[in-house]
Amino acid sequence: MEFSEEFAVVQGALISVQRAVGELEFLSLKNGDDSKISAVVEAIHKIFIGRGIQAGAKLNTKQDQSLRRIFMFLVLNTSFNVREKLIDDINCSHIVDCAPTLSKDLLMELIWSLSLHKYVCESIVHCPLALGAEILDTVLNEMSSVEPLEALRRVEELSTAVYCKFMKLELIKGTDVECAKRKLYIYFKNLLQYFVKPNLKELGNVRPRELYHVAGFAIRCILSLTTNCLKLYLNPLQQQQELVMSAVYDMSLSELSGEIENESEVVTSHHFIDELIFACKTNFCAITVDIWLFWAECEIDGANNNRTLQNEISEAMYSCSEDLKRAQNGEVKFPLAGELVTMLSSMAVKPRDEDDEIREADAELIIKNVSEKSKSQRKWFKALLGVNEVMSDKKCAECLKNNLHLAEYEDIKVILEKAVTALSPECGAGDCDKIKLIVLDSVKHLALKQQVEVVQWFFKTFGASVTFLTDSFNVVATEVFNKAVKAAVKNDKVK
Repeated sequence: MEFSEEFAVVQGALISVQRAVGELEFLSLKNGDDSKISAVVEAIHKIFIGRGIQAGAKLNTKQDQSLRRIFMFLVLNTSFNVREKLIDDINCSHIVDCAPTLSKDLLMELIWSLSLHKYVCESIVHCPLALGAEILDTVLNEMSSVEPLEALRRVEELSTAVYCKFMKLELIKGTDVECAKRKLYIYFKNLLQYFVKPNLKELGNVRPRELYHVAGFAIRCILSLTTNCLKLYLNPLQQQQELVMSAVYDMSLSELSGEIENESEVVTSHHFIDELIFACKTNFCAITVDIWLFWAECEIDGANNNRTLQNEISEAMYSCSEDLKRAQNGEVKFPLAGELVTMLSSMAVKPRDEDDEIREADAELIIKNVSEKSKSQRKWFKALLGVNEVMSDKKCAECLKNNLHLAEYEDIKVILEKAVTALSPECGAGDCDKIKLIVLDSVKHLALKQQVEVVQWFFKTFGASVTFLTDSFNVVATEVFNKAVKAAVKNDKVK
């Protein structure tokens, strides 16, 4: 890890703010250091603004990497016990203690205030667990002071990170790794307690409806966590391919040292899934009719105001039950999986996908999506061909004409069939010519061999009674022949 320009800027800011407020290593909200901590947060926030970064906003690759480096710089200069070992680490020793030491409380305020949670999870996955465990412990110590909905969201992210780290270590052999894997398993079980028996910020005297809302959010989070972990469990190789480690997390520190209490029992990914299934079952048993009906009236914040909390939960239940069924088809069986699938199925609703949207779309929406470049543009084009009035409706016909490059061999056959139907005696001369030109242009997009095949198919299907000869054919043909004659005469004169 090279000492970058970001490090120098953060180093200077921390030195400057320490001169103003005193030692940063001992700052704590419990000691009434709110204003001093705010001064540090503001100093780092100014660095973000100078790089065009807004907390919580979407980042480009360069900004993302910049925040990742700044986060690790802050971590390596925080009063963690493992820092003594990192002083001798060839990859990061030059970063450790190169700036004023931060207290753990101060680091947490920086993480929460500047939305650095993503990098906390990354550090748990990619850093040696000797460091990742201290970061995780510090975060969990602060969790009781966080608002319930925010805490549940962060617990879900941390739980996923812990499982990802475990899956990563499963590929490695060694005593220190076995100790680390057991430690991760303990962390995972403790994190799940936030869903089963939340130890969150005291809600105080609140109405049951507010408690129902928190309960619904907890259900949604644990369903999302279960689905994510099941996908990793079912396809661990894909997970390893997607985990791209940044150089800032590269350290020679060992994972975690310690003695294994019971060497006969080896922790595997199956233990994690078992714990998840048990936590899900415990939560779902607490769902009453009143709670379920409340979720149907509880709207989800966001752009789509038609969605309710019940929609989110029931669709998440469907995804989770499908993954559970796939997991049960493997060699290892999970004792509670069948019972959980039954519980989920009674409330689950298949999520609407793009195919559902296409099937239910009207002509206006189809035209809009055909005209926009996207991965599913060709799907929408096929839906356009399914519109009965695709040739007679002016907007549909214009959209078809402008997007014929999306047509495949079978689509051309559909266009020909639609054209034959539309070319009725009632069709005006102008409209008929437009339809014929669409047909002729569509065939041009095929390779020569396919053009011949589709023409043969057309005559076999419709015979020679249908003609696509346009009223302007004679004029166009005369112009072409005249140009050909003039070109021939010119060539004769040159010779």
